[in-house]
Amino acid sequence: MALNVGGVNSKVREHGVGMVEYAIILPLRLSLIMGIIEFGRLTTTFAAVSCASREAARRGAAVGNDGLGTFARFKDCVGIRSAATLSKHVGCFVT
Repeated sequence: MALNVGGVNSKVREHGVGMVEYAIILPLRLSLIMGIIEFGRLTTTFAAVSCASREAARRGAAVGNDGLGTFARFKDCVGIRSAATLSKHVGCFVT
């Protein structure tokens, strides 16, 4: 049996309290979920940039042979750029 205080049923009052609590908690919960998703995206981006720069530095530090003799690959900007671009498609974390 529900109490009738001030003409308002206590079940209706409890339902209103639940809605207010839900309205307070929902933005906090959504902010937490979005923060977790953004942190994952940040970590993935950091790993990709780190891997690409590592591959580009490795390519630039190498010495190659063009058939006429050895040459420094740091002058091959297109090759360095392609090494960095292709690094996102292959497994960077396999050593």
